[in-house]
Amino acid sequence: MGEYILYHAKIWTAENDAEWADAMWVSGDKILAVGAYQDMEDVASAHVRRIDMNGQMIIPSFVDCHVHITTVARSSWLLVLDKDSYADLDAMLADIGKYAKQHPVEEVPYIYATPCLQEWMEHADKTMLDRYVSDRPVLLCDEGFHSCLINSRMLELLEVDEHTPYDPTTSMNYARDAHNVPTGIVYEHRYEADLPKMYEKIHWCPPDQSDPAVIGPILKQFNDYGITAVLDGFTEGDETFEGLKRIEEKGELHMYYRGNSLFKKLSDLPDAIEQARRWNEKYQDSKMQTECIKLFLDGTNELGTAALMEPFVEDPDNYGVINMEEKELTEAMLQINEAKLDLQIHMVGDRAFHTAVNAVENAKKKLEQEGKKFTSRVTLLHCELTKPEDRRRAAELGIYINITPHWNGGIFGDAALKIVGKERFDTFYSFRDFIRYGAVLSCSSDIVSIEELDRANPFAAMQIAATRRDPQSCFEERQPASEKLPVRDMMLGFTIEGAKCMHMEKEIGSLAKGKKANFCVLNRNVFEVPVDKLGTTETVTVVFEGSPVKGGLPY
Repeated sequence: MGEYILYHAKIWTAENDAEWADAMWVSGDKILAVGAYQDMEDVASAHVRRIDMNGQMIIPSFVDCHVHITTVARSSWLLVLDKDSYADLDAMLADIGKYAKQHPVEEVPYIYATPCLQEWMEHADKTMLDRYVSDRPVLLCDEGFHSCLINSRMLELLEVDEHTPYDPTTSMNYARDAHNVPTGIVYEHRYEADLPKMYEKIHWCPPDQSDPAVIGPILKQFNDYGITAVLDGFTEGDETFEGLKRIEEKGELHMYYRGNSLFKKLSDLPDAIEQARRWNEKYQDSKMQTECIKLFLDGTNELGTAALMEPFVEDPDNYGVINMEEKELTEAMLQINEAKLDLQIHMVGDRAFHTAVNAVENAKKKLEQEGKKFTSRVTLLHCELTKPEDRRRAAELGIYINITPHWNGGIFGDAALKIVGKERFDTFYSFRDFIRYGAVLSCSSDIVSIEELDRANPFAAMQIAATRRDPQSCFEERQPASEKLPVRDMMLGFTIEGAKCMHMEKEIGSLAKGKKANFCVLNRNVFEVPVDKLGTTETVTVVFEGSPVKGGLPY
């Protein structure tokens, strides 16, 4: 679009020292100036276009620094169920059976259905699913994508039986009965490592997320929401980069993508670090890069796989599952720091949070004693249950906190209540201390399926966290009500604070001289709309590197 000045606008810059302006000067893909229109008018030549915004609000485009964007694309072929329309699990399984009869195995060789209520998984087993479908593999995934039920045919094709190793040190497992026979319940995507064997046997595999026709529409929807930068929850492989490269070569990648290399235990870490380096050598350019390593430290509160400081209410010997203890996690952080990479850690339990905070403290102290610096940016994800003293410590240590605002209304229901008890349950999603103590608090969607795509909309997420009410939740208002989040802090979390998690705060995340011209024009002033109407806010225009990718600028 060349060179232009937007004036008569309400520009929220996300810059602390100059948060508001009425004009912005753009040249090519960069911002030349943000401030008062008269100052620009005095020096701008006649060839610079002046565009009257008629008082419209302009904000930095959004950053989603924890989202499984290619997993969402890959889920486009799933059988999406309306979980709220079923009275119980048996009714849902009967509907899957009906779908199987309508679509013979030659047409649909593998059924992947979702979502199912997490509490229904507690008493489910493979025989329940076998009654309705036994001629092909079937998987029914819970609403959080942390547990699933598979039938006997799928277990057979995966070559999983009582002789398959079970690892009690991790939450990623095939559940077993008293005789070590797999029940059909699978935790934390354990089955994915065995899928290639199944696909080879059934002579079928899902649509390739590297196909622009598959991932392209997902990227377009993210752009429409105003999102122009993402950090993958974990990158599934080279095909992710290859697909994005193909879109980029067509001039249609209006997004910065940051990869994330997954490791599951300390012995895996060198391979994960090498994978990040290899991805950079092969794919790095102005839009794609890998600077982060990902670890799942625990599981979920609803499944009883979170790592807790106090035991389960109904099981006093059970403190949940932690996938890496403090000593190993400290060593992992030291290796990642040596590799000049960052770390994102999934955690929902207070013991997992405490362990991670201790590990950061340990790593920093060790390096300080050696005259070195800990430079890795450690981001703790989700942080559902935390202790107040650890929140303060995390902020003091410079640990980044990433939250998923659309969870704050209680999307996962009350399945965790019987595990942690009401006292702990009513402290979930307590994040205001992090703001009070000055932590970097970023926001993200963490969506994993096409069924959740509407929850990637930052305005919808902010409404839920500002009200602690979710239309899809069983709660009228998720407690504690005192933890409703201020809109401004979430706006920062989806912009400049998110950019920090991606090591991009010098390029994006706010509107300032020298930064990329990435911004959104809104249909209203987001700070003036009632919080229970935040979700109806829309991007009228989205601009990436100076050019509109949604809507257009007035002439």
